[in-house]
Amino acid sequence: MLASLFQEDETSSRARALTVWLLAAALLAGYLWVPNEKGSNDNYAHCLTALSLARGEWGRLDDLREYWSSPELGLRATVIETPDGHVVGGTGIGAALALAPFYVLANLAGAGSILMLSPAFNHPIAALWSVVGVVAFYLTCRRLVARRPAAFATLTVALGSSVLSVLSREPWQHTFLVALQCVALWLVLKPDATGPRGALAAGLLLGWGGLVRATGFLYVVAWAWLVRRAGRDRLRPFLIGVLPGLLATLAYNWWTFGRPWLFGQLIIGRVRFGYEASHAVPFNPLTALAGLLVSPGRGLFVFSPVLLWALLVLAAVAVGRRGADAGDGRVGSAPWPFWLAPALAIIAVNLASAATWKEWAGGWTYGPRYLSDTIPSWGLVVAAAAARAGLGRGVVHRGLAILAWPLLAVSIAFHAAGLLVSPYRPDAYSARIDPDHHPERLWRWRDFPPLDNLRLWIEDRAEGGRTKTP
Repeated sequence: MLASLFQEDETSSRARALTVWLLAAALLAGYLWVPNEKGSNDNYAHCLTALSLARGEWGRLDDLREYWSSPELGLRATVIETPDGHVVGGTGIGAALALAPFYVLANLAGAGSILMLSPAFNHPIAALWSVVGVVAFYLTCRRLVARRPAAFATLTVALGSSVLSVLSREPWQHTFLVALQCVALWLVLKPDATGPRGALAAGLLLGWGGLVRATGFLYVVAWAWLVRRAGRDRLRPFLIGVLPGLLATLAYNWWTFGRPWLFGQLIIGRVRFGYEASHAVPFNPLTALAGLLVSPGRGLFVFSPVLLWALLVLAAVAVGRRGADAGDGRVGSAPWPFWLAPALAIIAVNLASAATWKEWAGGWTYGPRYLSDTIPSWGLVVAAAAARAGLGRGVVHRGLAILAWPLLAVSIAFHAAGLLVSPYRPDAYSARIDPDHHPERLWRWRDFPPLDNLRLWIEDRAEGGRTKTP
């Protein structure tokens, strides 16, 4: 029976579940075992700022000039000179605050600055944050759906998205924002009497997420909707919790750049792409949206077809609920989960905002990183779809149920291919395509990144295992 693909049954055994989780753990270990030898210059700025905080220099980089550009690490930090003559990291202070405790401990242990700034040191930190997010998401899902849909959604979040293939590799802003949102979901969706306190803590985490990546504040309204649906007494504590992060962000911008609404990434965009770079794109935003979703180079539904599957399942269920001949009471009578509509709203905000930025192409990275902010919300959508897959009658419902695991496997394979080749090597996909200046090249299927990475990896093996590095 197709429903058994996701629903619990009496034949399920603990041994089978243990086998699945052991395989997942082995796969996770394989992801984390692949070394990270190079990083993004923007992320290097986080690391410099964290080192400054660990040394008591309040995030200013004036005394770290020798490390702004490191030939030893092959990195050049993205820095900005402030109106009062100081130098700061161009990507804010929120991510540096997440790194700072590790830097303080390393500094106390006598670790050298180059070691702390190296990709090898920061890789485990990013991986730890990513794993915490995945675990928190699974624990949340187990409250909402049965074990199998929860496992399916968690595998999608961990392996069928950018979380472990990209975000766990180095300290991206998305790395921390995704993990903070996953823990916030766990706090908000608690059914017990600690709900208001959990909502307050979730608000604090989401406020920190906004300090890490300013786009996090764009989702506050949809998050407030989710919190309100989770419990009427939770909304006010949640909003109170968000406030410190918002005020800290505005205060940092005012202290650093002289204006509360001027973010470092706005300045970076204007320098790299022209004054209007960080405003609405001059071309049709629908073109950018199409590129974000279905282009071979960055398309979310291309790299993670399981997400498109989830939307199709929900659409099929919606049609079945409306149709006079739905014929299956389990689909027609089951109410939508209260958290589904807010999750879809968060995703819609992410898509709408990303499509209006000229830099939607995502720089020198792998896959749809610019849509990573809302991976936890996508996970909820997948959980809702998996809980209903196979319950309906008809060819469409049966076909979608059959496609679920194959599409998840394809999603995992496409994202795992990102580990085969460093995205920063000179012959890698982004270096050749230069997508930020030539986004039209992202539509060339002959350069499809998973296959391109596989080709380069095979060439490296043919040359005796030598890996080309920048």
